Amino acid sequence: MKSRKLFVLMFAFFLGTLLVTSCKQSTENTTVNENEHPMENVTDNLKEAANDAGDVAKDAVNDVKEAGKEAMDAAGDAMDDMMDATDNIVKSGKEYTSAFICPMHCKDSGSDKAGKCPKCGMDYVKNEDEHAGHNH
Repeated sequence: MKSRKLFVLMFAFFLGTLLVTSCKQSTENTTVNENEHPMENVTDNLKEAANDAGDVAKDAVNDVKEAGKEAMDAAGDAMDDMMDATDNIVKSGKEYTSAFICPMHCKDSGSDKAGKCPKCGMDYVKNEDEHAGHNH
């Protein structure tokens, strides 16, 4: 607890020193109007610095958002490519390419003529794919 109080006092001293130094610099470098308080220059400088810092922070947040969007788009494209590749692999068996197929696409089912699936017993249905039953 003592170290915290000491830290707060040291920090307050530091800020006070910084403020006095800033006041001296701003009063030495500018002509002070009789109606203007010397602290106004310091306050204006602090406001300007705060606004600049805010602008930098906003720009950084926007950059991060944009990078996130680009990463999500790239991930979505990669997922689409992977799904397309998987569809081509999965749909290459005769359970997808025969003229008559099982509605459940049981592995190794399918025939050139109507019948029943040997795996699940369901009636084959006509394959509506335009390339079904063709080997070329």
